[in-house]
Amino acid sequence: MGFSIYRKLVIWFVFASLLPLGLATAIGIHSVGTVVIAILLSLVIAGVLARSISAPISELAHTARAILDGDLTKRVNMRRDDEIGELAVAFNRMADVLKENTDAVEEKTVELKRVNAELNELDQLKSEFISIASHELRTPLTTLKGYLELALDGTLGEFTELQTSKLKIMDRNTDRLIGLITDLLNLSDIQSGQLHIVKENSSLIYLVDEAVRLIKPLADSRGHEIVVNVPDNIVLSCDWARIAYALRHLLDDAARFTPEPGTIKITAEYQVGDVHIHVSDTGIGIPESELGNIFIPFYELKGSMQHTTGTSGLGLSIVKGIVEAHGGMIRVESEVGAGTVFHIVLPRG
Repeated sequence: MGFSIYRKLVIWFVFASLLPLGLATAIGIHSVGTVVIAILLSLVIAGVLARSISAPISELAHTARAILDGDLTKRVNMRRDDEIGELAVAFNRMADVLKENTDAVEEKTVELKRVNAELNELDQLKSEFISIASHELRTPLTTLKGYLELALDGTLGEFTELQTSKLKIMDRNTDRLIGLITDLLNLSDIQSGQLHIVKENSSLIYLVDEAVRLIKPLADSRGHEIVVNVPDNIVLSCDWARIAYALRHLLDDAARFTPEPGTIKITAEYQVGDVHIHVSDTGIGIPESELGNIFIPFYELKGSMQHTTGTSGLGLSIVKGIVEAHGGMIRVESEVGAGTVFHIVLPRG
């Protein structure tokens, strides 16, 4: 490689600086005019040197702006045997690598979009299948439930003790299947964004009392105490049937996942125009690593009691969908062995 550009610069600067004095001394002339001519000559030389440096720098800057604007094919067209030439080569190589990486990312993005579209289509087909199958199953199960009720209340005649026992088992399992089908239909509506919400002003204490009434037999059978602290003046504009379902499910989970005897609490208050509802228990708790998964449909906690408690794994995802359909939010706090608290925030209007 030839002279360093910096060494050239120093040499030319010294030369240009000493030229007036050297030229004047050599020819024995010390007039002002001669000195001025020599200075002008040195300035011309310095200008040529400056352009030899600024022009390639300007080209580098122009190319960098073009790449920044999206033209990844732009390159520096420069052949120099100095540091600026090395910089141009390194710059072009960097641009090549940037284009290669960008092309690879674009290819992956196209592939991911294709796969995502296929997954969305499959998910839509799954939702449609669940909806159709659930509707088709609901009618015969509802009919079966009706006949079981007629049999158990004596309308269809007398049955032996053993037959009555079997009929009660059939009735309980029919209720479970109807509940599962209802959950599947609700989940399908939530996932498709078609959950129907009919709002009306409802007293929160009424909704809570109704949920507690339905859960109390289970809680009593396990020796649990249910503590309610909800002011009478809290009124919500909501779909009362769906909010009642959400509260009932949270209380039901609390009763099922709390070792007996335990305590289940439901409290509420106004905060900054919203209604805050808290459902807590002294149950087995949820590992911190699992908290982000509990609202996923069909998700089963590792080592959980879910498979022994008769739950479908859909309830919490439906509760979350109901709360969010009302413009609210739900979050959970839990500690293994110390219990769980669900916090629901709902707008008043």
